Amino acid sequence: MTQDADLLARVQRAIDPDVFARLSQMQVAFVDENGIEIGQTSVIDAHLGEAKRHRAASVFLFSDSGKMLMQQRAKQKIVGGELWSNTICGNARPSESSEACAHRRLREELGIEGVVLEQVDSFEYRVPCDAFFSEWEFDTAFIGTYSAEPTPNPQEVMGWEYLSFDVIQKQLEDYPEKFSPWFRVFIKRPKILEMFHAVSRQIVEKE
Repeated sequence: MTQDADLLARVQRAIDPDVFARLSQMQVAFVDENGIEIGQTSVIDAHLGEAKRHRAASVFLFSDSGKMLMQQRAKQKIVGGELWSNTICGNARPSESSEACAHRRLREELGIEGVVLEQVDSFEYRVPCDAFFSEWEFDTAFIGTYSAEPTPNPQEVMGWEYLSFDVIQKQLEDYPEKFSPWFRVFIKRPKILEMFHAVSRQIVEKE
């Protein structure tokens, strides 16, 4: 048995069989170093071991008061289960654009539709998640405005909260283990930090 096959067998024993079956069938866009689609692979395969590079979208929604809608990922998620992260993160399906993925996952995870999204960053990152899985994404980050209560899908999301950037920073310093490993990467990127600062400046200017 190869190393990957052995790891896959251990994953199959460790996670819910229905989740394993569903994510073994669900396909995502496999991309090169420029983010160009070169094939497709299953969600399980895309994240197994050191992972395979795949297209993704991340969304940061801010309320009118400048607080970001954070979500706590559902326990059964194969990466980042029970951890807090930005509004949504999603893997693009084959032939699906990053923006289309962002809107789809907003709807599927939080019941949010019709939000205008603006691209703020595009980058590649790679980070281990646990003994079984890693993330390796060519990610596009979007910002939008939303102040209502979301309608979370319990299979995707177990909690949500609007938090200010100051509170997020303090919680990251005190309890980094409560946040997804990719969110800890995102929050250090200059363009994403500038996004938070720009939102804060706009709120001050309104007051």
